[in-house]
Amino acid sequence: MTAIAPTSAKSTNKRLDAYLSFDSVEVFGSIVHPQNIWKPDPLDVEEIHSDARERFAKLLHEAADSNGGKSLLLLGSAGSGKTHLMRAFRHYAHQRGGYCSYAQMSSKTENYTRYLLGNLIDGLNQPYLTEVSSTPGLTRLAQALLDSLDVVPAEEKKDFREELADARETADRVFRYADFAIQDKRYADCDLDLLRALLFLLPNDARLKSRVIRWLRCEELAPADRELLGGLGPQTAEDSAFRTICGLARVMAAAQQAPLVILADQIEETFDLEFEERESGWLFRKAVDALVNISEGIPNAVVVVACLESYFSAMQQKLTRSKRDRLEQDPKPIFIKENRDADEIEALLAKRLEFLYANLDVSFEGNYVLYPFRSSDLQFLSGKNTRTILNWFRDHQERCKLVERWINPTEGSNATDIEPHQVQKSAPPSCEIQFQKVWNDFLSAHPTPEMEEEEAAELMSLSLEAVSKELPTGVHIGATPSGRFVETEIHFPDNSVNKLLLAICEKKAQGGGLGKQVEEAAKRAGELPVALIRSTDFPDSIKNKVTQQIVQLVAPKGKGKRVVVESGDWRALHAFRTFQLEHQNSPGFAAWQTDCKPLSVLPSTRKILDLDRLQTLFKASTQVVPPTVALPIPEKVQAVDLPKQISVPSIVRNETLTLGQNRGSSNGISIKSQDLKQHMAFLGGSGSGKTTAALTLIEQLLQNGIPVVLIDRKGDLARYADPDAWESTESDTFSTARRNLRQAIDIALFTPGSTAGRHLALPLLSADLKQLPKDEQEQTARMTADAIAGILGKRTAGVDPKLAVLAKAMELLALSSTNPVTISSLRRFVDDRDDSLLYHAEGIDDKHFKNLAFDLGLLDLQYRSLFQGEEELSIDLLLGRGPHSVPGKTRLSIICTHFLGGEQIESFWLSQMLIGFGQWIRKNPAPEGNLQAILMLDEADRYLPAKSSPSTKAPIENLLKRSRSAGLGLFLASQSPGDFDYKCRDQIRAWLVGRVKEQTALKKLKPMFETRPTAMSKIPSQGQGEFHLVQEGEVQSLKTNPSLIQTRQLPEGRILELARK
Repeated sequence: MTAIAPTSAKSTNKRLDAYLSFDSVEVFGSIVHPQNIWKPDPLDVEEIHSDARERFAKLLHEAADSNGGKSLLLLGSAGSGKTHLMRAFRHYAHQRGGYCSYAQMSSKTENYTRYLLGNLIDGLNQPYLTEVSSTPGLTRLAQALLDSLDVVPAEEKKDFREELADARETADRVFRYADFAIQDKRYADCDLDLLRALLFLLPNDARLKSRVIRWLRCEELAPADRELLGGLGPQTAEDSAFRTICGLARVMAAAQQAPLVILADQIEETFDLEFEERESGWLFRKAVDALVNISEGIPNAVVVVACLESYFSAMQQKLTRSKRDRLEQDPKPIFIKENRDADEIEALLAKRLEFLYANLDVSFEGNYVLYPFRSSDLQFLSGKNTRTILNWFRDHQERCKLVERWINPTEGSNATDIEPHQVQKSAPPSCEIQFQKVWNDFLSAHPTPEMEEEEAAELMSLSLEAVSKELPTGVHIGATPSGRFVETEIHFPDNSVNKLLLAICEKKAQGGGLGKQVEEAAKRAGELPVALIRSTDFPDSIKNKVTQQIVQLVAPKGKGKRVVVESGDWRALHAFRTFQLEHQNSPGFAAWQTDCKPLSVLPSTRKILDLDRLQTLFKASTQVVPPTVALPIPEKVQAVDLPKQISVPSIVRNETLTLGQNRGSSNGISIKSQDLKQHMAFLGGSGSGKTTAALTLIEQLLQNGIPVVLIDRKGDLARYADPDAWESTESDTFSTARRNLRQAIDIALFTPGSTAGRHLALPLLSADLKQLPKDEQEQTARMTADAIAGILGKRTAGVDPKLAVLAKAMELLALSSTNPVTISSLRRFVDDRDDSLLYHAEGIDDKHFKNLAFDLGLLDLQYRSLFQGEEELSIDLLLGRGPHSVPGKTRLSIICTHFLGGEQIESFWLSQMLIGFGQWIRKNPAPEGNLQAILMLDEADRYLPAKSSPSTKAPIENLLKRSRSAGLGLFLASQSPGDFDYKCRDQIRAWLVGRVKEQTALKKLKPMFETRPTAMSKIPSQGQGEFHLVQEGEVQSLKTNPSLIQTRQLPEGRILELARK
């Protein structure tokens, strides 16, 4: 068999070049490190271990209802994928509102419950959803607790979150709020001190947070520390750890109906550790007892235990019958299939190649999903385990890189010998394995440090220098502390140096302390990038002066970054310093640190040093190319049989979309489609060409397979559905492009409000409401109630008891009924004074129920047609997904709102559609977080105004904040940036600014042009199609390309006619 690809490094085959590139991202790694657990896995193939995934999903759903704790035992051999499954379970649980802990059971301890608690607190301190925000799980839980206390006014809650200067005042509020909670039936069984501790996390105060974390870990606090927390009782009793785990789970269930997932990995390690014990199996039994006690004692717990099958078979007789039955019978163990079949191997490979090519902006054609491999090349891997397979692929890629050409998998060596050629290190010797276990025990027992800023800076400098030993040879980090600053340099083998200034900034924003620290850091850094280090969240209110300072200093406007070093990372850094002093001269220590990387796996050190981005630079700068291996090189390339098409989740590549030409040169200006996940605004007065500019991008997105939904108020966008718009003339230079676009898309024109066209009936509430977390159920009901109040003209500025009753009535009816919620059923539910509604609406005067029932009756009478029709609104319909898809076509949906009969009805209809998008993005996370769809709102200021709150505003704000994770991008067109609410402006990454003349609007634009202030003078005089693109602080002047379809307003009759076709 000859090579299937060009053998020269100068190949014109981009995908082969990407495979051979030292800049390529690592895709064939076979080991999941503990810190990887907290990040989504873009290479996960859900078809593998589908039985285990389905079982876990079922248990998670049951636990959310507190139907009794469950345990799931995963048994398999080394390399079968148990830890990978743990990572997938964590991500799945967090996507559905649960909380997770992950513990490697490689610890010899007298108290495994305390060990599990420490890992739980560390896990809850990790960002809950890294792809969405950096908010830790503990903060999210505390926030949900406070948010659930309706008796506390919203403004008071906001004030409480913004740092309180006086410790006494903070403690007073915490104790008062906790008293409110304990009187609520939801929290009646919760521990009062635990509720207080969680509430102490919300004020942005480092002093409080560090002490709360220590209290939650059941560490002993000095009397003065407990006094700062209002005199919380000690947590040093024998059962304190178990009570704390149970208590946290109760709060999760009460505040959010959320399950607690305990992931216990490598429990066979306890068997390894116990050989010196007199009674065989003692540690193993203690570990299992601790885990089973949690599943038995917590009704909303799911405990997942992973173990080598051979070890468990040998040790299961050591367990008591009750514990063994609990672990093995409720439910039965899942035996992880070790060996991969041919389809699974191809799926593993295809997913990784697709990701590799996407990261280098290389096209990935679906008919060649395995290229440069062929199915026949992989036959010898069939029946091997996942780790062995991935190691072989990694070894093969590294060998191809070294000789700068494609090596046929059967070429030059025996293909049946699939052991790696020592490119990947072999397992470390036993002394290093023992170091990892000793370190794990040392870290778990190490107390959380209390440090002043200067002490923290010194610790950070020592830690960063120690990271050098975990990086490739020739890469060195120098760090010099100076007060609360650390001057850092990263040296590379080619003598290049990256410099960075670290600034510890623990002062409070209130009173200007933090602002002064940020200002001092900026002045000291000068042109150098600065990393602002803090152990609590940075203030996020745009009104705060310090927030505005930080925005200017960090990316995208500046070169710096903000890094929150959570208490778990400070504890690890502090513990390692002590551990290093004790063991650095011991045999095997250096090798252990190089292999296990205890410091460089920490999220804080990775972000400070930007290790993820520098990884490819490390590889390129340290790579030494050996002499070329003497392998036969064929003179001709044999024709390749196409690999079969397999079903793997598609990844949208980082396609570059052409926007126009630079006005100062002939160079084209483009934008990556992936950037559009973070939304784009098109600004300009009437006739500026902003809509045409948006359509230029939309047409390219459609050709790239991205569905688009257009909201058409004027009837001009409906022209895409007009066959006349696609006709070409002899002099038409775009005829071919227009014809290709038309062949690629499926156009659907909707006319809600008119059955003479294509009406879309509104579902009042989504049938999927029951599947949403409690907080999102309430949010959806509130937004829908607000929209109904708007259509009835009943919206008020103050608190409206009827609105509160309406929202709760919809939520309760949707959760209790198997039928869709209708206006009629909702009216009866309110008019009948259902007991569940009266319970939640305690204290509200009966007249509000009567008046609300009357209003709902009017709504049913006047607007019944909005909710009836042959075709019902669904997001999958708009995007052409599932049963609505047309093979080989991309959906373009145009919603003409002209027939809805008024602004209030239009706002109501669109708010329901936007709420539907909000629910859709939760159920449809984007593969690897890539762009999935675009929603365009022309005249967006009508739906998202700065000075009023129509019913569309909250749903759009929700989408702007959350839709990135689902790959839903919003296009917002408006005449002025001032038309948008300020909270939304910060969510938009790219701005296309056309002609703007109003002085007020120009003032609002000024901060965007700080890197190019001279451009501001050109904004008022820009002609049609002339714009400035502002993205990540960069400003470019351009002339936009015309769209293929020239829009113009169509008559109503023509729109209805086209919609019927």
